[in-house]
Amino acid sequence: MSMLGRVLSDLYCNDGKPTMVTLSIIRNTYGENSGAWAILRFLEEKGFVRRELDGGKIRVYLTPHGKMALSRDLRDLDEELRKRVREARRCMRRKKRYLI
Repeated sequence: MSMLGRVLSDLYCNDGKPTMVTLSIIRNTYGENSGAWAILRFLEEKGFVRRELDGGKIRVYLTPHGKMALSRDLRDLDEELRKRVREARRCMRRKKRYLI
C-alpha cells in the first residue's frame, strides 16, 4: 500500500502529463526502468489511472477511483507516505482554486 500511495501522490501532482513524463517521475522515485512500466500497467488495470490520446500525445490521468484512494484515512500509513499524501491533497486544493 505504501508504494501505491507514493505513486498516486506523485501522479496527482502531475495529472495529465504525457506517458513518458509520468514514467520518468515513477523512475526517479524508485530508480527502476522496467518497474515503472509495470507500476503504470498495474495502476491502469486496477482503475486508478487511465491513458488517453490528447493533442497527439498519450497522457496519463488519475481516475476518480485513484483520487478516492488518496483521500482515504491516513492512520494506517507510515509517516513518509502521510507527508506525500498531504502534499498531494494540497496540490488538489490549489488546482481547484485555479479551476474556479
